[in-house]
Amino acid sequence: MQRSVISKKFSGGKINCVFGGVEIDCTQADMQEPACLQIESVFGGVKLIVPKSWTVKNEMDGVFHGVDDKRNQNTIISDTPNKVLILKGSAVFAGIEIRSY
Repeated sequence: MQRSVISKKFSGGKINCVFGGVEIDCTQADMQEPACLQIESVFGGVKLIVPKSWTVKNEMDGVFHGVDDKRNQNTIISDTPNKVLILKGSAVFAGIEIRSY
């Protein structure tokens, strides 16, 4: 499943993924305050595409899971302290990939 987020007041959301894959494109979204994304994934994969100006904080729990930030750390712009995406939830035999284009 693929979804694009275009909200200029993005505040977060919830992703449930069981034996499947999800791609969320937030490159056109903006936030006014830190947002929380609740992720529950079992034997699945989640790909998040976020703007370079967002800081992503990983607070995920899980078993045999991985959260991989594949953004180029040299090009991430972190001068906007309110653009923080917090990842919460759990992943079991699952992977979460974070990218910026």
